[in-house]
Amino acid sequence: MLKAIIQKGAIVPLEPLPPEWRDGFEVSVEPRSANGTVEPTLAQIDQIYAELDRMCSSGDAADFEKFQAALDQVARHDKATAIRSAERLE
Repeated sequence: MLKAIIQKGAIVPLEPLPPEWRDGFEVSVEPRSANGTVEPTLAQIDQIYAELDRMCSSGDAADFEKFQAALDQVARHDKATAIRSAERLE
């Protein structure tokens, strides 16, 4: 993905353009947050939640229990990792 900045109201590439990009070639531009991640649009967020709702409504209790167990495992792992990181700082 090509990176660019806004300079004096124009989009200025930070690297050379691919040779197939000639005058008039249409591109899409996505804003990035301060930490460099792409921020989802409201439409994308709505689509994500609609998909989650669809997935959750089609599952059964056993699926939910497996999912919850996986979330609990991730939380325990994250907590253990945070504790080890904090211990290294001491």
